Amino acid sequence: MKKKTIFRMVLATLLGAALGYGSIRALQNSFSTAVLKNMVYASSGWEDAIKLVSVLVAAWAALLVHELGHLLTGLALKFRFYILVVGPLGIRRNPDTDRVQWYLNRDVGLYGGVAGTVPLETGDSLRSKFAAIVAAGPIVSLFTGALALWLGYLGANALSADSSAGTRVAVCFSLVFGVFSGMFFLATTIPGRSGPFFTDRARFFRLMGGGHPAAVEQATLELLVHSQSGQPYATINQEQIALLLNEPEASLRLFANIIAYYRHLDRQEMMNAFEHLKQAEALLDDQLTMMKMEVWKELAFAYAYVDRDVKQALANWSKIKPSPDEFPTAYGYLFWAALARAQGESVERIDEWVAKGLSALPATPIRSEDRLRFQLLTSMRKQNALI
Repeated sequence: MKKKTIFRMVLATLLGAALGYGSIRALQNSFSTAVLKNMVYASSGWEDAIKLVSVLVAAWAALLVHELGHLLTGLALKFRFYILVVGPLGIRRNPDTDRVQWYLNRDVGLYGGVAGTVPLETGDSLRSKFAAIVAAGPIVSLFTGALALWLGYLGANALSADSSAGTRVAVCFSLVFGVFSGMFFLATTIPGRSGPFFTDRARFFRLMGGGHPAAVEQATLELLVHSQSGQPYATINQEQIALLLNEPEASLRLFANIIAYYRHLDRQEMMNAFEHLKQAEALLDDQLTMMKMEVWKELAFAYAYVDRDVKQALANWSKIKPSPDEFPTAYGYLFWAALARAQGESVERIDEWVAKGLSALPATPIRSEDRLRFQLLTSMRKQNALI
């Protein structure tokens, strides 16, 4: 791990600890000693355990509500659902099948929460719509946190020695939810970056501030629109890709190189495609695990299909966890067809993998990836027919 990454993690931990300590002190100073005694009183050991669990659940719930602010705003604006992760739990569109599925998040970089929707239409309002999505998370955290603190304050002052354990737990939950919501509001409205992401405030001002940052945001969004449209990657705007390739942020250059790889692959410009994919591989440090997995998948295929390097193809395929072979997909069959060809296997064997891949694709391509995979599979079938 790089020193810069370790420094950011330590700084974030210290900042979180300072905010947490300050919040606890503020709560203590907000209540009289009698009220605090009523709050911490427990009729049994089980109540103490339930209170502890409620603190953890309240923190998780505050993060969930923040991310739902982003997500529901995106869906309301007719963006397409892509991912929602809160701590260890996630739901996403499978990058290969496009089906929505629950999954256990193992990517530590996403434990702080992420909600993603992707645009389906271009236009002058694209950036302003996305800015509304970005702003929705902090706004929801601010208002729900303030409401929870107010209700918790009222509930705490209404507690008495005769109050039920359920009431004390509810007050505890409400106050902790409010504190964490306030912390998420503050953390996401600090200008700057959080790992590979811009904070919500930084992203909002990039989107709405005009100039070069706004042009970069517009290009990113329009490239996403194209990839979700089912149009050929071959027709994607090369100038927008070039704009992102010159950006200092590694995540933007990574995205641009992947899109450039798809464009060249769709145009049968194999060596140019492979070169962009190798540049993407060089940018994987400090990136999310899910991005690394996608690049390794493409490298496995490219080594088999373009370079016919069986060893490197299998080496990259083995990095992907869980193994793609556990969940048969069109992309998995495409890889094995390319690998079979690289190993000089029979035409019949290659055709068998191709047939499985074609049957696994949607009848009507929804995304540009589906169209590209169809093209690659049919191309291999035609090459087989000429052998």
